[in-house]
Amino acid sequence: MKPDIIAAEFILITIAVILLLFVSFIFFLAVRKARAKQKVFDTSQKEKLTQLNQLLEPSGFQYDPKQDIFYSRRDCWQRQFGYCSLYDDAATGLSMVLDREPIYFEYNGKRWLLELWKGQYGMTTGCEIGLYNTDQPNVDIPDVFQGPFYESAEDDQQILMEFELKDSFGRTLFWRRELHWWLTGFSLGTFYQPEDLYMNVRLTFPCRAMATAFLSGLISRGYQPGEFLFRRTTVYLTFATPKAKPQAYRNTVLAPLMQNNNRFYCEEYHSLTDDFTHTLDKLTYLKQLSPRLYQTIFRFLHSEELYAGFQKIKEQGESYE
Repeated sequence: MKPDIIAAEFILITIAVILLLFVSFIFFLAVRKARAKQKVFDTSQKEKLTQLNQLLEPSGFQYDPKQDIFYSRRDCWQRQFGYCSLYDDAATGLSMVLDREPIYFEYNGKRWLLELWKGQYGMTTGCEIGLYNTDQPNVDIPDVFQGPFYESAEDDQQILMEFELKDSFGRTLFWRRELHWWLTGFSLGTFYQPEDLYMNVRLTFPCRAMATAFLSGLISRGYQPGEFLFRRTTVYLTFATPKAKPQAYRNTVLAPLMQNNNRFYCEEYHSLTDDFTHTLDKLTYLKQLSPRLYQTIFRFLHSEELYAGFQKIKEQGESYE
């Protein structure tokens, strides 16, 4: 047989194999999509909600189907780890590109911190209000960390928190109101730059003395009297452009790189689940179709290993005293 005939046959066989593989892949994908869709149809909305919240329980979060958001529970495990500024410094590298506004004040023999956050948390857009305090000296570990390590507010120290998260067009994304120490909300598949979001915040303190102490911290942060409202024990303010210095890496090339990544995953999420409109249906479908992306969705939940690492820093700092 002539070499050119052999070469032609080889090319034809190669093309046939490639086409067979391609057709097999398309068939496999079609079957997988069909099974994933059937799973959505065979599972009731109540079952989907129960399964999702069971999945979220170890992370300390829950899903609210009415507003289509994820939020932190008061008894979440994050409470035991408190807060230090290293958490914010690590955020950008964990795909959380945020604006923050820490407000420091002193009350009842303790140093307090009430912090606001808004921005992109991986594949979710969200915001937070956190309340912390300490009566301990600063942690001082040379070349690692110097500063206070706060404990999360106890049950009898919680305040009534409320926020409404809106975009630059004035559209409300969601709102929450609860007696809490860490009030949060996260909208899956939504993408924004932090500067395109603002929070209308309402904080009701247990007494006028604490509210006044907080106001002193608010003014020290740079807020002018016309930028907030004070009535009895309640403070109203809008968090738009931060007055605090950005956290580490926030204004570096890392932030836009992470945002590009976040935007890509949000678009992929909507592309893959385009046949469904409700988040419970989308997640049930995605779990069957793309487990990798399904796991990526929940990276916005704070890592217990990360918190434990910071706890070791705190303990190490205490050993220096």
